[in-house]
Amino acid sequence: MYELPFGRRGKLLRSVPRVVDGVIGGWQLSTIWIFQSGIPLGWGDVVFQGNTDDIRNGAQTTEQWFNTNAGFTRNTATRPAAYHYRTWPFRFANVRGPSMDNVDLSINKRWKLNEKGAEVQLRGEGLNAFNHVLFAAPITDQFNTAFGQINGSANYPRQNSGRAAD
Repeated sequence: MYELPFGRRGKLLRSVPRVVDGVIGGWQLSTIWIFQSGIPLGWGDVVFQGNTDDIRNGAQTTEQWFNTNAGFTRNTATRPAAYHYRTWPFRFANVRGPSMDNVDLSINKRWKLNEKGAEVQLRGEGLNAFNHVLFAAPITDQFNTAFGQINGSANYPRQNSGRAAD
């Protein structure tokens, strides 16, 4: 939390009249920034004939997040039976989904009403303030027509709220 340096309690404009200080003084800003790398992708039962290191060499766009031509068999006739020995790993550490970059902001102002501690507070908050999208994980079912594509988002759009409280 950061208190803006304006008004009688700040470093700037300390000698302003009390009414002006009531407007410009005592404002506080706070922010939370979260940046996380993407989670490892979860794979279904895959038919693959190639080098697994080539999977991560995709364009990383929503149309193709990973290299779908790295050796995946797309023919539905090769789909594994329901009960068979699984040889494909559930996850690779180096093949990850989209990263998260989110900023939440808030600004608030308090006015003391009397010496007993009664106060009024004005507060504004912006969740996902810069409206950054967090893309959902790409489709990892090699028999799906959207294989390797991202078709949605996993977070909320910007949400603003302003309220007065006591």
